[in-house]
Amino acid sequence: MANTMKIKDENILSLISSHSGVNDNFLKELGELIHREIPFDSLTLQIFPEENEIASSAKELAISSKDFPKKKTYALYPSEELLVAEPEEEYIPKKKEKAEKKSKRGFLEIPLKFKDKIIGTINLSSKQSIYTDREKKCLESIAKPITLFIESEKLTQKLKEAEESYEKIIKSSGIGIIFFDKDGKCRDCNDRAREIFKNASKKCLIDEFIHTGRKDILPERFLNGLKKALNGELNIVDSIKLDTGDQQEKKEKWITSTFLPVTDDKNKVNKVVCILEDITNEKVLEHKLQEAEKLAATGQLAAGIAHEINNPLSGIKNAFYILEKEFPKDHPKRVFFDIIDKELNRVSKIVLQLLDFYRVKEDVCEKLDIAKIVDELKLIISGKLKSASVELKTKIDDTARVIISSVNKIKQVFLAIMINAIDSMPNEGELTIVTRKSENGIYVDFIDTGCGIPEEHIKDIFKPFYTTKTDRSKYASLGLGLSIARATLDSIGGEISITSVVGKGTKFTVFLPNKL
Repeated sequence: MANTMKIKDENILSLISSHSGVNDNFLKELGELIHREIPFDSLTLQIFPEENEIASSAKELAISSKDFPKKKTYALYPSEELLVAEPEEEYIPKKKEKAEKKSKRGFLEIPLKFKDKIIGTINLSSKQSIYTDREKKCLESIAKPITLFIESEKLTQKLKEAEESYEKIIKSSGIGIIFFDKDGKCRDCNDRAREIFKNASKKCLIDEFIHTGRKDILPERFLNGLKKALNGELNIVDSIKLDTGDQQEKKEKWITSTFLPVTDDKNKVNKVVCILEDITNEKVLEHKLQEAEKLAATGQLAAGIAHEINNPLSGIKNAFYILEKEFPKDHPKRVFFDIIDKELNRVSKIVLQLLDFYRVKEDVCEKLDIAKIVDELKLIISGKLKSASVELKTKIDDTARVIISSVNKIKQVFLAIMINAIDSMPNEGELTIVTRKSENGIYVDFIDTGCGIPEEHIKDIFKPFYTTKTDRSKYASLGLGLSIARATLDSIGGEISITSVVGKGTKFTVFLPNKL
């Protein structure tokens, strides 16, 4: 055996760099390097579990060398009776007798230390050789790089686990997250971001942006926020309206986007993280609150105006009736009295509707039978249905009943919707009333085949005095029917919505909550 015994550093470094972790193949090649300098029958590498790991997670690899290296055959087996030094203690065999016994057949065990902590051992045994201090130093010379390699593998595994955990958190997050590179190209996003950017055809605008690079498919304000972030500015873009592409339902989607620039050590932006929050529900609630405030203000104003008009109107009507008696029915100017009487009645009706618009009454809860109400209203509007050649169809569940307040007001709601539907079909058509049950109440759909309502008019359809009807002499054209209908439904916790397609028809949906 040579006086100097050393395994070359470049050989051990080459071995380490060619493997991604400590495994059987690594141990075989390590054994070949060691056997060139130190003869052995078996080589064992044991890695201890960390403090927060259970003992069963310890790793142990072993090889035996018979006629090694000529045949280069390896047999793996668990090592027996290893002498292990305890961490933080001097390296002393646990059982002296076994140590002496093994020393006769040649046994060498070197601890692998990292930051004053023993993380494992590397062991050689031979039946024919007795190891000396030379073999010990030779084996100690590779202990440090082996230790660093083991720790590097542990760190890599921890980083991999952390990355997997991070990816799981990102994917399962209820907030949308998008990653952009320094050039503003979208590199990845989580499932929630895809869901937020889906349109009516279930296509994801972000995926399309990734594949095509087209920026015109994303909202301009969103792109402006990204541009600022690429220049290093953290910014929040609130209330971005997304086009869902749903022409039938006319649904809107609103988001808030927070753009976070990520910089390198030179303070240059190398990526941008975008946090998305769907605020559509908040927008709907905000809109309802604004409309409720407007409605309350309008109601107060309307009641005040009605009260001021009502007093002089009573005086005018009384004076008119006195004056009317002085003209016989065959008087040539009697026709003007008829016109005055008709218009006074019209003003009186407006005043009464204005007062009812704001008047608050305590109503008693009672059972509302949808089928019965529709039958009653059918008789009331039968003449109107006949003159317009409109066929009324119903698909009403016989059990469609709810306990609700303001039953009489609900009749007025239904009547206002039905009159509007008939007026939209002056030259024949169909009006279908359908009920749908839900856990909390009943939905009633009023579907007509009329002219439809242009999109720009839908937002104003429930405003007081708003009407598109040109025949102003009709009482039905005052523009208060639908506004009073919505005010009534709001007061009982109900809802009314509308979808319409010009040239095809309109659907009003009324939700009546069950007050049980």
